[in-house]
Amino acid sequence: MQYGKQLFNRLIAGTLFGVRIGIIVLVCICSSPYCLAAPPLQAAKGEVIFQTLSPAQASQLMKKRKELIVIDVRTPQEQKKYHIAGSYLVPLADLIRGKHKLSKDQAVLLYCAVGGRSALAANILNNQGFQEVYNLAGGIESWLSRGLAVEISREPVSPHQ
Repeated sequence: MQYGKQLFNRLIAGTLFGVRIGIIVLVCICSSPYCLAAPPLQAAKGEVIFQTLSPAQASQLMKKRKELIVIDVRTPQEQKKYHIAGSYLVPLADLIRGKHKLSKDQAVLLYCAVGGRSALAANILNNQGFQEVYNLAGGIESWLSRGLAVEISREPVSPHQ
């Protein structure tokens, strides 16, 4: 019986040691300058930016960069329910087919319902040579959960109509 108790104590001690090491590594990673760095507010000439932003970061970027084009990649039906003010509708299917009038040198912020389609759209634009592409993490649902404003029901607008 004594042997079983010693084995159990060693197992617990080893597990606690592993947890401590994991916490130390996590703290080191999360306190690194790369984790704590704010997103750039503008790309340097020739620099490619491809970044996922929190709703707060996206809102800040939209306020600071008036020329930023905000694109909703959801369907027209989804967009009619609610959308971020000033955004343009370019459904993902149209974006994949290249049915858009976006310029590769424009800064673009993409969003969808929860972030999956806009992440795919961001990858597509990045691969097409767009210089500055941002994705809204968690999509418009995350935006709403942070209490940020949306517009309700208007006809979809495409950029450069």
